[in-house]
Amino acid sequence: MPKKKLTTGRGNWKYEPEVHIPLLKRIYSEGGDIAAFCAAAEICRDTFQQWRANFEDLHHAYAAALEVARAWWEKKGIDNLENPHFNQNVWRLMMRNRFEMTDTRCVHIPGLSKSDSFKAQFNCIKKEVERGNLTPDEALKLGNFVSVGAKIDQMDSVLARLDAVEAKLCQ
Repeated sequence: MPKKKLTTGRGNWKYEPEVHIPLLKRIYSEGGDIAAFCAAAEICRDTFQQWRANFEDLHHAYAAALEVARAWWEKKGIDNLENPHFNQNVWRLMMRNRFEMTDTRCVHIPGLSKSDSFKAQFNCIKKEVERGNLTPDEALKLGNFVSVGAKIDQMDSVLARLDAVEAKLCQ
């Protein structure tokens, strides 16, 4: 049976699901990435991105393959936990760049942004530490931030009173 050439309105691409999806899965199962797939498929990155945008089966296969590659890289890290020769800096850099991981985390603290006082903000932070959602170090950093806000607020209040006193003296 001849292979069908799939097309879209923006151009012709020789995307062959029976060839490209298994190739994608194989490359990602070995920790590969888009560059490795494109090299093996002899296409450019733009073509790959167009295929993903236009062919739902490839879009889904890519999402699944990305998880397979992440698992491959995570296993490399786990397998080398006690290896003194393992280059953990390179591994961490690869994980961060390929899988959008960071060395910091984003924490949501319910009620913090809607708190009407610095004491209420402090209590929100305290509650999250008690619940185990914040480490003491994270709470200290947030507490310092709240403290700076309180000092700015106090300074604004003092300056406003000073301006009122000056205005009365100048009358």
